[in-house]
Amino acid sequence: MKRSLKFLSVFMFVGITAVTTKQTMAQVYNYDPYTDKDLEGEFERPRKLQFGMRLGAVLGGAASTAFYNGLGTYELGDGSANLYSIEDRLNLGGANSPTRSSVLDLLNVTDFYIPADGYPTAARYDPVVLMGVRVLQRFNLENSIVFDADFVRLRSRAAWQLVTNLLPDQGQGTEDRRDFGIFGEEERFMVHLGYRTASPIDKSASYVIGLGVNMVSTRITDHYVVIEGGGRTEEFALITSYNAGQTGPATGALTGTGFGAYIRVGAEAYVPNGSGVELTYRLGYDAIKLGRETFRTLDHALVLTWLMPPPKISSLKV
Repeated sequence: MKRSLKFLSVFMFVGITAVTTKQTMAQVYNYDPYTDKDLEGEFERPRKLQFGMRLGAVLGGAASTAFYNGLGTYELGDGSANLYSIEDRLNLGGANSPTRSSVLDLLNVTDFYIPADGYPTAARYDPVVLMGVRVLQRFNLENSIVFDADFVRLRSRAAWQLVTNLLPDQGQGTEDRRDFGIFGEEERFMVHLGYRTASPIDKSASYVIGLGVNMVSTRITDHYVVIEGGGRTEEFALITSYNAGQTGPATGALTGTGFGAYIRVGAEAYVPNGSGVELTYRLGYDAIKLGRETFRTLDHALVLTWLMPPPKISSLKV
């Protein structure tokens, strides 16, 4: 977490410096609608058509972490695998199954169970890095249509508890509770299409605000619990197939797509050769589809975009 916060702080500092530094920025003398001829001269306006590379930090909304709560109540929608509760997964195959025997050996006990209050209630996503691309079409310096395509990998984490048949504190305690971790991992491909308007700060930068619609395609890559004991650590997948005592991964892609909306605010600076730098905060009202369930979440992103004009192609003389 400290590493993520440090990265975010450095990222914000670099982005804000790029937006506000004026020594290397080209000057734009007015903000009227322009034609190709306006691009000529000592000072260049940003090009009408621009392509961008994007790098940012994302914090996923916690609502969709309910899918990874360990209760196994949601439908997976896969033909071969199931989403198991923690207790069902650790007892998969019955009292004498290899799975249960492995758990008992790890814990060095002869029995255990998951209490009703042992399931996680406060799962969250870790902050992660976003990477993406942009296509921006300007009508003038104020009005633009923006298309973004971004990719992130998210990981949720929470704690859960089990109770063994031992008594702690040399038999003086009442309950031997042990804490372990539960994790969910997913990939998201996000497409944003919307309108952006700019308000001049001075001759080299503008405030920007945008809004639009988005599509989020989510793929579940893993969901598991971790148990530690006896100097060993083992992972038990909660999404698994089970046949004749054998477990295996899901055969389907475990992918779902939802639609939502977003709003974006920030600033843009104009730099030489018709390029630009944009730093924005985006609040997304996203539809995250996991299994057969759709979760409405508020997702946050801080993104730095480097905008570049298309390359100039000179005519060839034979």
